[in-house]
Amino acid sequence: MAENLTSPGTAVGTVAYMSPERARGEKLDGRTDLISFGVVLYQMATGKLPFTGKSMAVTFSAILNDTPVPPLRLNPELLPQFEKVIDKCLEKDPARRYQSAAELHADLKRLKRDTDSGNVTATTQAPVTAPRTWWQRGVAQGIGADREYKRASELSPNDAEAHRRYGVALRKTGRMAEAIAESKRAVELDPVSPLMYFTLASTLREARRYDQAIAESRKALELDPKFFGAYLGLGSSYYVDQSMFPQALAELEKGEAAPGRGAIFVPLVRAYVGMGRRPEAQKALDQYLK
Repeated sequence: MAENLTSPGTAVGTVAYMSPERARGEKLDGRTDLISFGVVLYQMATGKLPFTGKSMAVTFSAILNDTPVPPLRLNPELLPQFEKVIDKCLEKDPARRYQSAAELHADLKRLKRDTDSGNVTATTQAPVTAPRTWWQRGVAQGIGADREYKRASELSPNDAEAHRRYGVALRKTGRMAEAIAESKRAVELDPVSPLMYFTLASTLREARRYDQAIAESRKALELDPKFFGAYLGLGSSYYVDQSMFPQALAELEKGEAAPGRGAIFVPLVRAYVGMGRRPEAQKALDQYLK
C-alpha cells in the first residue's frame, strides 16, 4: 500500500481513490468525494481498483488519462444498470459526474427498488437517471450567487448567517482565502453555533488545511455532541488526509446515530473498504438504500 500513498507536501490522500482534479491540484467540491466513492463501488463490484500502477506516477497517469476496465467484463453477473452508476461516478469531467450525493443516492435507491421488485434483470438495458438538484442549480448560478451574498453581508455586517452563506458561495467559486475569512467572521459573530464551526471546517478541508478542519469540527462537537456534521467533517478529514481509516471510522460510526446521518454514508463505506471490511461496507450500503 505504501506506493499508493502520497508523500508529505504533495497532493494528499490515497492516490488510487483520487479524482483527476485533486491529482492536478485544482479546486475541489463535493463531486470529488463522489468519484472516490465510485472507486469504492468499483472495488466492491469487481474486487479490483479501477486505476492502479506500479508506482505513484503511473497511478496518477491512469487517473488522468485511462478508462478503467468495464466492471461487467470483470464481473459478468453485475447488473448493467449498476455499471452505469459506477461509470457516472468515475467520469473524469466533474460536469459529467454525479453532481451531489443526493443524486447518486436516488439512482442507487431506485435501482435497488427495481431489482427487489423484479423489474430489473441482468439483461435489462434501461438507463438510470435522476432529477436535477438544488446543488447543481447553485453551481450553475456560480459567480452571481457570491455577489448576492456579498451584498447581503455588507447590508448586515453583524449577521453571522449572511457571512456564512457568503463564505460558502466563495468556496464554490474556488476563492478559498476569502471563503475562510468569511467563515471565520461568521464564527466570531455567532460563537455558540455548531453550524458556523462546521462551515469553517468544511472550507478548511477543501483548502487542504486538515489539522485546522479537525480542530474546528471538534469545537462544533463541544457545543453539540449530536451534531452529525462535525462527525462527517472529522471522518472526511481523517480519511482524505492520510488514509487514517480506523480514526475516520470511529468518528463516522458515532455520527451514524445522529440526526441527518445520511450524508455520512459515502465516507463511511469508503472507510470500511479501506480497512478491508467489505461485508460491513455492503451492510452500510444496504441500510442506506432502505
